[in-house]
Amino acid sequence: MPQVFNMPKYQETVLKNGLRLISSTNENAVTAVVSLWAKAGSRYESKEQWGYSHILEHLLSERMIDHYNNTERNHMGAYINGYTGRESMHFLLEASTKYIDDILATLSNLTQGFDNMKRLETEKKIILQEMWMTKENPMKLLSLSALRVFFDNHPLAQEVIGSPEIIQNATVENLKKHLGSFLTPKRSAVVVASNLSHDKILESVVKYFEPWEPGLFPKTTEKKQQIPNTHTHKDYLYIANSNKQTSIMINFHTPGALNINEEAALTLAANYLGSGGKAFLREKLRSETGLVYTVTVSTSRYTDTGVFQVYTSSSEPTQTIKIIFDSLSALLSSISPADVEVTKERAVNIFDRSVSNPRYENDFLGQSFILFNHLFEPADYKRLIKEVSYEDMAGVAKKYLRRNNCLIAISGP
Repeated sequence: MPQVFNMPKYQETVLKNGLRLISSTNENAVTAVVSLWAKAGSRYESKEQWGYSHILEHLLSERMIDHYNNTERNHMGAYINGYTGRESMHFLLEASTKYIDDILATLSNLTQGFDNMKRLETEKKIILQEMWMTKENPMKLLSLSALRVFFDNHPLAQEVIGSPEIIQNATVENLKKHLGSFLTPKRSAVVVASNLSHDKILESVVKYFEPWEPGLFPKTTEKKQQIPNTHTHKDYLYIANSNKQTSIMINFHTPGALNINEEAALTLAANYLGSGGKAFLREKLRSETGLVYTVTVSTSRYTDTGVFQVYTSSSEPTQTIKIIFDSLSALLSSISPADVEVTKERAVNIFDRSVSNPRYENDFLGQSFILFNHLFEPADYKRLIKEVSYEDMAGVAKKYLRRNNCLIAISGP
């Protein structure tokens, strides 16, 4: 008999203290991918706290590793990591589903904060090494510098990694105060992708996380979202380097999760322009002219804004940039309703392939919590994609992919 694969079942529960549990139950899963998400990151930092969230992620990740390495847990063979973004922080632990209780116990231990001054000084050195490594990579430096200029006076302009001076001067007292401003139940969610039922997971989550009282840290209110002007104050950034090729990043302002329908249409525009061997921009820049080796078109969404980005590199940057803008203008006349339907099908298939990986699925559910503050299923995302019309796609291209709505960032000789 052929094996039958059932689709994952998604559920959500809000605990008494405000913490959310979001679960994906797939009977074919062999591991549990569990994460703790918090609305945190550089957008919630003042200038004096720049980089604090990233330091805290390092410290809490080490606490999680120390807790895991206790003799009764070291045999689990788990994958452990922590991540900080511009408006999110999360900690991930992946192991066999039979260890779900220990996994949740390890993650709940993070709610107790940290108190190791020696560890803080060590992590400061590690972060500074990470900072120098980033600045010596031309591509990463261009990306960070471009977004800082692109977001201008919006809170998202602040980079995650911070500044050397603030990192070196960070104290345990100041870090604990900042931690208390975001690591609270109402700003957090536990996300689980496994073969376990929602009710089974809920039992352990209640046991380990419900004692986490909102009053453990000082009560705070979430900072009000600041919607940026869609026209950047600066439209050009140049960083000199001695490479033979010039890196090119063209960044367009988009609405982000504030208008998820427009974002879905922009996702399709990015897919049409830059996904697959017959992508429109790839044909123009590589197949027809040989100006580039590769070109990437992508969208990034935040709670109140987003970025539509075209990235490539070329030894003939002026001609390359001209073709990019000519191609964006030609998008409206070149794409047909039939092209839109093919692009929609391809986008859904790419998404299905990605979300079949439990770790990616967990990340999708966690990011959706950050954006929408509730369960947003893969089916919800695919529905948005399938509902995009030819008129929608043409409309967002005309509205957002304009020369006076973008920042051109280049780095080269």
